[in-house]
Amino acid sequence: MSLDDLEHAALSPRRLRARFQKADRTTPLFTRVFTPHLRGGDLGSVSIDTVKLVPGGRFLTSNRKGELHLWDIGYNAAGRMKIFPIATLAGSEARPNRRVEHIGPASNSDSLYVFTSDRDERHHQTTISKDYLVYYEHDESSLTVWKYTAQGLGVSWAVSQLGHLYEMFIFDKNVITFHDTDFCLWTIPDLTPLIDGNATFVELEPKLRLAYLSVDEGGPKVALPSRWLPELAQNQFGVYYDEISTIALYQIKSIDTSQEPDLPNILPILSGSVQYSQGPCYREADDLRPLHITEDRFLHTWLTGEDDIAVGIISKSSPSNPTWSFVRSSIWNGSRRNVHFDFCPMSGRLIVRFLGPNGLEIQIVDFILPRSFL
Repeated sequence: MSLDDLEHAALSPRRLRARFQKADRTTPLFTRVFTPHLRGGDLGSVSIDTVKLVPGGRFLTSNRKGELHLWDIGYNAAGRMKIFPIATLAGSEARPNRRVEHIGPASNSDSLYVFTSDRDERHHQTTISKDYLVYYEHDESSLTVWKYTAQGLGVSWAVSQLGHLYEMFIFDKNVITFHDTDFCLWTIPDLTPLIDGNATFVELEPKLRLAYLSVDEGGPKVALPSRWLPELAQNQFGVYYDEISTIALYQIKSIDTSQEPDLPNILPILSGSVQYSQGPCYREADDLRPLHITEDRFLHTWLTGEDDIAVGIISKSSPSNPTWSFVRSSIWNGSRRNVHFDFCPMSGRLIVRFLGPNGLEIQIVDFILPRSFL
């Protein structure tokens, strides 16, 4: 990595935040069309089902009929994009609909966990941490936890009495689930060996049930922390209330349970809130993305009902600014259909897959360029 690359990596988050805070609409500095190739023939982007950025922005994964590819698209817009994949995970006729659900860093920092599924995503939800994979089955209203770093261990329990489950995430050895009127904290019980590939089913009640500040029609909009943040920085999440036009931030605090072992070892508490006035911010959000923490601010992106991609920045209170604040900027509007995107705030890079006039297209959009490129 050159000195320019190091400077770009170190300063991009701050430079990106400054750009987004200047205007209601931010124009990209550089846009490229992603047209990958396979050795022995072309792989037109019409054949790609999904694309995801690996945090850091240099690599992305694509899925084509169950076949997975890893691509090197360069540290930044000034870098050279390789036209052939640097790694391939072959597909099979038995699993033609396999897609990437999660990408997680391995503990050795030089490899990745890639979690795939060939099930209809409308019937289940999943989330991961550095140790656990949690699977929610909608039809059975059950949660299953596997410790993927120790194969062959799992546990399962029912959550049917709590209503619809909208989101969930893992912190330490706990699962937080978000429902219609409240969110629940579960302590993961002891995992036991799988029996014929299935986890043992246990009876379990949530340790805590906490009511929302307001109940919105259609369920809560929740921004969860990015799994690529350091583990200790994954202790904050946001809930957005359109009925009262308020964004509430929660912080997870650790609790000493040595005297009361039946109590949960963590507690989500309201750490602050901010009102917003830029129209129906989240009611029209089709795809609310992970919450990224940058110093004293939070950054997140979402897809609006008009297929605009927007970014929101929440600033905490400080001695010089005693109130919380919120700014929003639209960063992409292609007036296209079937828009799917991924965004890396560390590199200021957006990747968008959409259906345009000439068919399926994939764009790599950069908002921050190395100083030597300007």
